[in-house]
Amino acid sequence: MRNTIAIILCKGNSKGVKNKNIKKFLNKPLMYWTIKSLKESNIIKEIYISSDSNQILNYAKKQKIIAIKRPKNLTLPRSQSEEAILHAIKNIKSDFDNIVFPQV
Repeated sequence: MRNTIAIILCKGNSKGVKNKNIKKFLNKPLMYWTIKSLKESNIIKEIYISSDSNQILNYAKKQKIIAIKRPKNLTLPRSQSEEAILHAIKNIKSDFDNIVFPQV
């Protein structure tokens, strides 16, 4: 069976809505719903979250998600998601065959 991982990108200070990833939706942080669906999947073996926000990373750790601290230069308005994904991949210690990139 193929080893599929998920990488969730969550900036702390989103351009449109500040801290949108931890804003409550149905009494849970918005990112909770993405994490929940990934955990319920029979396909995803590991879930990683990449963020510049300690608040987001700490919440992810409480949810038993592997946290990757993203440098500030990869969170600028002109930063591309692909750069952040490559940074995350370089910090992943386990082997994998596929990556999914869900949006919060």
